[in-house]
Amino acid sequence: MIARSSIYGFANEKEYGEYLAQAYDFAMLTSAMSMMGDKFISGNPTVLKTMWGSAFKIGKSGGSPATIQNMKDIFNQGLQAYWTGAIFTPKPPVMLANVVTMSGNPNVLMFYNTNDTNAFVGNLLQNIKIYMLTIVGTGFVGVV
Repeated sequence: MIARSSIYGFANEKEYGEYLAQAYDFAMLTSAMSMMGDKFISGNPTVLKTMWGSAFKIGKSGGSPATIQNMKDIFNQGLQAYWTGAIFTPKPPVMLANVVTMSGNPNVLMFYNTNDTNAFVGNLLQNIKIYMLTIVGTGFVGVV
């Protein structure tokens, strides 16, 4: 999916996937995003790093339709696992934390075969923005 020479500064594709997962988690924790005004507290970064690292390792093997689908499936599973049970702080007067009850629709994610890391990451960011609108929790629908 991503050319081996395109993982600048990383030892391998697995490390690249783990880095993107860590960056995603950091972005979620430090962003101003909210669910109905409630601030994001936690997702599951450990499983996200494992899944995304595995997805990029699989992507190394080439750009066949089956390989791309397998990579997409693992990537999506990691994203869903990250959001399953994610917690947002409550805002007064509500005292219960908002919890993600449906971790999004992975079918909105679309990948394409490219050797350009910048194009891939740009596509990934657009896909994640769409995906986040499909997350549902107690008291909210979609990330704003």
